[in-house]
Amino acid sequence: MKASWPVRTLSFSHDGQMLASGSEDLIIDVAMVETGERICEVQCNSPTFTVAWHPSKPLLAFACDDKDKHDRDAGTVRLFGLPNNS
Repeated sequence: MKASWPVRTLSFSHDGQMLASGSEDLIIDVAMVETGERICEVQCNSPTFTVAWHPSKPLLAFACDDKDKHDRDAGTVRLFGLPNNS
């Protein structure tokens, strides 16, 4: 996995097998640590501010630089679940 935009945030899954990276390209990439293989990507409406994994499940929380209609920070946190292969 090679980012073509500046990476803003990284987070390892609870078991250390997956790495989520958020950048300014409006995509969160999730890849296998051992192989670097991209297993999914999460489309966002604005650059990603932070990503964090659930402490025991394949659930990713993320926040982006969303703005409301008055151009103020929206403060929205979203969740993305991956299939549990265990």
